[in-house]
Amino acid sequence: MGVAAYVLFPLFPVVKQLKAETKTNLRILLGSAQVVSLLPAVLEIVFPPTPRAALSITSVLVADLARVLRFECWGLSWYGKWVMSVIGVPSFGVSAVGVYWLWQWKDLRRMDVDSDSYTTARAEATQSALKALAFVAMLMYPAVSTSIFNALRCRQLGEASSWLEVDYTVSCLDRRYSFYATAACVLVVVVPIGFPLI
Repeated sequence: MGVAAYVLFPLFPVVKQLKAETKTNLRILLGSAQVVSLLPAVLEIVFPPTPRAALSITSVLVADLARVLRFECWGLSWYGKWVMSVIGVPSFGVSAVGVYWLWQWKDLRRMDVDSDSYTTARAEATQSALKALAFVAMLMYPAVSTSIFNALRCRQLGEASSWLEVDYTVSCLDRRYSFYATAACVLVVVVPIGFPLI
């Protein structure tokens, strides 16, 4: 055992540095994937089939579950797809983090509540869950922000008609749409502006 520790001990700094570099490179890869996945929608570019298939893979990396789950195939109207993209998918992510947090708390039930180790373990579990929540929020931020902004993009087609650019079956003059537009305006302050500030 002493010989193995003597041989492996010099490798610990190298492993620690590799771990730090891997985290940094994964964050760079994730940020790049988020930018690349939004290119077709933002620049309104129609890609040939092969690049389009390659770009669709990046939607998994940025947790664009709306694109992966194909809500349009569920028979939902634009309103239903928007609610699923802006509220349903983030709720699923928060629920997954909640399950992770509860899973960590199951080990705490066996500990003495008054002990210092319980307090430390509880703080570590909460800190770990908050880090996971921040990671999930960072993953979902581009797709949710895009969905929110898409609800505000109307195109005037004549003097008395205005239609939503992402779905021309939705009239921007409709009373139902005005409710969703108001919700999108509030969510612009909460998500695309508020999240980076937090």
